[in-house]
Amino acid sequence: MKGLLSTKMIINRLIVNLANRIIPNEKGVVVVLVVLSMIVMLGFLGLTLDVGCGYAQKLKLQNALDAAVLAGVQALPSDTTKARNDTIAYAGKNGINLDAGDITISYDCTEITCSKTLSVPLFFGAAFGLNQCQVSGSATAAVVSSGSPVFDYVIFSSDPSGELDISGAHDTFDGKVHVNGNTDVSGSHKNFNYDFECAGSMSVRGSNNRWQTIIMQDTDLLDWGGSNSYQTLTSPTSIMPIPEYDIDELRSRATESYSGSKHFSGSCIEVNGIIFVDGDVHISGSGVRGQGSIVATGDIQISGAGFRYQTEDSLVALYSLGDIQISGSNQEFDGVLYAPNGTIDISGSNSTYYGSLVAQNFDITGSDHHFSHDSRSSEALGERRTRLRG
Repeated sequence: MKGLLSTKMIINRLIVNLANRIIPNEKGVVVVLVVLSMIVMLGFLGLTLDVGCGYAQKLKLQNALDAAVLAGVQALPSDTTKARNDTIAYAGKNGINLDAGDITISYDCTEITCSKTLSVPLFFGAAFGLNQCQVSGSATAAVVSSGSPVFDYVIFSSDPSGELDISGAHDTFDGKVHVNGNTDVSGSHKNFNYDFECAGSMSVRGSNNRWQTIIMQDTDLLDWGGSNSYQTLTSPTSIMPIPEYDIDELRSRATESYSGSKHFSGSCIEVNGIIFVDGDVHISGSGVRGQGSIVATGDIQISGAGFRYQTEDSLVALYSLGDIQISGSNQEFDGVLYAPNGTIDISGSNSTYYGSLVAQNFDITGSDHHFSHDSRSSEALGERRTRLRG
């Protein structure tokens, strides 16, 4: 719309000059000037309506882009294709047609930006040679990482006076491990493929256990025995806090609530929001679908056919104010296991754990366990946030 005022000023001057030329004397001057003034005023009125129309279109465009990127960012960082498609779909629902070229995603897949320019026809501006104007809008939405860094670890042992106890054989850890207290490793053929951080003492026995990097607050507290190996030993690390959640707030936000212990069984457990159990929880179902948390004021026990995601977008946390016990062999266990006041006890053999496990202490026995970190873990307890930027 820029340039409309200068155009109006030129028109006004032309009208005044024309009036001076065609009216050599003052007879009828007032009438002619009134008529010409009315014409000018009508022109201004028309241009004002065009300006208002242009502003309304710009506002509509901006609101549509804001809604579109907020819809698209929900799929980031895991699925950029879905993020683009959802952005285009939601813009279309608000009357704005987008192309793939209107959308950009940041290199780390945490931001999505959409820019669009539209041509808006001018109804009254056409009388002055202005047929249309351009309105532009741009919106950016980002995934805001507000989750605790403890969920960046596949195993996090929080008690400074406690212990991470790992025995058995043939365990693999594909993710960082952090121990605020002490570490006791025995058995054989365990592979720690990422950083292993220990703020207390560390005792290693057995054979053929391998570490990529051991990071200790005091390397003199490393008690090394047996035929084991590490590539790098460095210092220091530090004691890290774990997040505190208001249990009463979780209770108030619950989509399902149970008074007393609850047994979840069947082929698939549906989780949508927070399931709050005022007691112990026993899970023996083979699958879980949805996004949210199962919160128990007592212990959580998982047995039977495992606890595995049934869809790619499933994301579930099990939050116990007591202990979490997991048993079974040849199974898959997905999700965040969070026991800030207790112990996670894992037994059995040949099972896979995909997610993030956080507790005061750990007791991992059995053999052939595979622990793999899920980068979405902090989102499972409702820590993921998205917002518009700019």
